[in-house]
Amino acid sequence: MNKSSRFPNKIEQSIIERCARTIRILHIESFIFAILLNIIFWYLTYLSFYENFFLGVLLLFFDIVLAFYTLAIWITIKDAKVKPTYLINSEKGQWKILLKGTNARDMEYSSEVDGKRITLITPDMITIPKKGETVNIEYEYVAIFNSPPLYGYNNIFISINNNKFTEKHKTYINKLKPLGLLSIILSIAFCVLFTFCVIIEFKDSSFSYASLALSFIFIRTVVVLIHNKQLTSNLMKKK
Repeated sequence: MNKSSRFPNKIEQSIIERCARTIRILHIESFIFAILLNIIFWYLTYLSFYENFFLGVLLLFFDIVLAFYTLAIWITIKDAKVKPTYLINSEKGQWKILLKGTNARDMEYSSEVDGKRITLITPDMITIPKKGETVNIEYEYVAIFNSPPLYGYNNIFISINNNKFTEKHKTYINKLKPLGLLSIILSIAFCVLFTFCVIIEFKDSSFSYASLALSFIFIRTVVVLIHNKQLTSNLMKKK
């Protein structure tokens, strides 16, 4: 396996920085959500000790786990700062798409080259291998962070078989709108709450107002998803 390295050009540097910022924003939103959960559950734990000592101990254990999880997010945020430059590695290897997970609910597709997980962020660069198919490629990739983040990706393809980033890819990445964990959770909460309001025929004003407030986040999430899908469709047409 031949290996070499180089520094990115201006287009590549811009795309890498954008990816780094997007993943950092995702973790910042997750950190805010985790802090809110910490406040809620520590308060519930405090109340539980007055009602049921055993329940209080169980919640305390959960609080400690949640606190460590929050700390892990904070460490990732500190590590996810944009660097002045990055090191692009050039290699040859076997690329395949694997389906990973322990059950049907957490199954996800994983893009891997010789056991190394590398994400293709511009789908027009090359035809993606079918599930289980192995393709020999010459590729360049970059590790955005010093260690893998909790969410998102770390290694991304910079080129495959000499298909490199161009100005259109820079425009595509810059126009993509990231969706944070908080937006997704609140959109799901809207769907659940709105369904409940329909069942009770909107007779509870507090639930109705809460549903109305969350509807704006849900609408924004749908608009962002449509926007990103259209951008990807336009990129593939220019292929």
